[in-house]
Amino acid sequence: MPSTRISHVPKAFVLINVDQDAKREIIKEIRERPETSEVHTIQSDSYDIIAKFDAETKKTLHEAVASIRTIDGVKSTLTMDVIENKQHKKSRPLQI
Repeated sequence: MPSTRISHVPKAFVLINVDQDAKREIIKEIRERPETSEVHTIQSDSYDIIAKFDAETKKTLHEAVASIRTIDGVKSTLTMDVIENKQHKKSRPLQI
């Protein structure tokens, strides 16, 4: 698939390990934050949630990610900053 480079807005994906009893409330709190663009529960040996954050500045992004660690029930996080942002164009269906 061809890809097109698009303007870079600070983004990060965060893997989050949580107490299972608090998972629902943690997801709710993460979704309420303005920098949150996606939240998904995942099946993993070490993590329970993945969230995507977008912000106007790197400072705002890192503050948003750091605030996740203060939520009751969050055990640990792993943050992956996006360093290159590419958007894939959708390919057209093959016409036969």
